[in-house]
Amino acid sequence: MAPFSDEKLPSHGISLDVTRAVLNRAGCDVQIAILPWNRVVTGARNGDYDIITSLFHDPEMETFLNYSEPFFEAHVKFVRAIRSDTVFDGLSSLAPHSIAVGKGLLYNPAFDAADDLNKFEVTTTLQAVQMVAAGRV
Repeated sequence: MAPFSDEKLPSHGISLDVTRAVLNRAGCDVQIAILPWNRVVTGARNGDYDIITSLFHDPEMETFLNYSEPFFEAHVKFVRAIRSDTVFDGLSSLAPHSIAVGKGLLYNPAFDAADDLNKFEVTTTLQAVQMVAAGRV
């Protein structure tokens, strides 16, 4: 998801741009495929890919992947429409609301485990922002 990796971003996003530069400097031939997250995870489990970018740390994925040291840090934030009076005051304050989340993405262990929240999966950041703007989440 943007800004880390997306076919529509310059150089396909910061994650792919940095990875490509490092591998090119090492003399490697780089072939990039931007795929749906679930397909990436399945391919990683099967050993289909040499490198996967834009990963958040997940202890379960450590059972079949080796993580490098991170080269950037991301902070996930909640976004609300300017006309909304919603105030974030812990996970329980989100219970009455619908929340757009990236399909298959990780956020924070407590949020990820909060099955009582009404999470609506989206495939792009743009889709999530459009849903917020339309008042759907």
